[in-house]
Amino acid sequence: MPISVFEELTVGAASVSEVKVETEKPIGKYGRIDIYLTGIIRDSGGSSRNFNVLIENKVDSREHDSQTVKYYEWLKANSLAGDLYLLVYLTPLPTVKLVELEEAECRCKDFLQINYQYLVDYLIEPAISLTESDRSRAFMSDYIRALSVPSVERDATRDNEKKGDFIMAISEHERRLLAAFWEKHRSLLVAAFYAFSSDPNQDEDARKIADRVVTLSTKDFSPYAVMFDGKEVVRCPKKTSVGREVVRILLQAGLSEGEFTTLRNDKSSGFLLLKKDVEILDTERKPNRYRLGHEEPLNYRGEQYYVSGNWGEPNIPRFNRFLAEHFPRVELKRQSAESLAASDAGEPID
Repeated sequence: MPISVFEELTVGAASVSEVKVETEKPIGKYGRIDIYLTGIIRDSGGSSRNFNVLIENKVDSREHDSQTVKYYEWLKANSLAGDLYLLVYLTPLPTVKLVELEEAECRCKDFLQINYQYLVDYLIEPAISLTESDRSRAFMSDYIRALSVPSVERDATRDNEKKGDFIMAISEHERRLLAAFWEKHRSLLVAAFYAFSSDPNQDEDARKIADRVVTLSTKDFSPYAVMFDGKEVVRCPKKTSVGREVVRILLQAGLSEGEFTTLRNDKSSGFLLLKKDVEILDTERKPNRYRLGHEEPLNYRGEQYYVSGNWGEPNIPRFNRFLAEHFPRVELKRQSAESLAASDAGEPID
């Protein structure tokens, strides 16, 4: 979709009409499209174009018979010149795994792979906040609650049933509340998981998961906010983006060449904080230490630099000490899940 049309849709300058939604749409020898949307987009200048949105929804299976390739071929053969189209490969893959993908898992790479959490974060929750219809708001809220219930129930009588349950998505407010609940009752919950993991009468796979939770519970996963001159400027970036956000803020504030060299050579993350593409070693590319393809490089005096994404404990405290010594205007401040939940709700948590 051309950027101009996308921008007009984003700011509400373009309008959408005559939308038609079809499910399990048969397309002859090509198969059936899970969800197919068509309609007309009119831009601010009065020009109109047809649009097509094709969604292949994979919940508990993988692509077979090159479905996405066939769907793409059908769409190209049945579209008019100038038509807009968006191809979506929708899966329940967790976001942390989705962002690590180098390319979509489907055969046709013209498809954009997203997950249900993406739908909740960027489409459904914003729609709930904008709609004036109580009925629509209740419907979308119920859908989110349905996504937060484990989707695959285990059936011991069926050999081909997928083992384990999984949650498709949860709301941001629910995520905050659950994180706060975990933080407040961590010792009791860890004891419960330990009791489960050591019970020989429980399912082996479930015991392994419980044991993993007990192991991970000793680690600190608290998010950090980026502070500048004592004020919060970035709220809880992803751990892999902590270094990038700090560098971005310092670049905006202005750095001398000497200050930039000091910043670039920091090794709090275990690697140089900043590197040009040509400087990144092969051993750093495979684990993607510098987030190539996931984060845009930052510019300093006409040169592009990638930022180390290897953050966590004890790297962030070490980075904070470096900042305190060389760039005291910036600080990474630990945030508790309980305080974040209270902030979302607009009230303190008991």
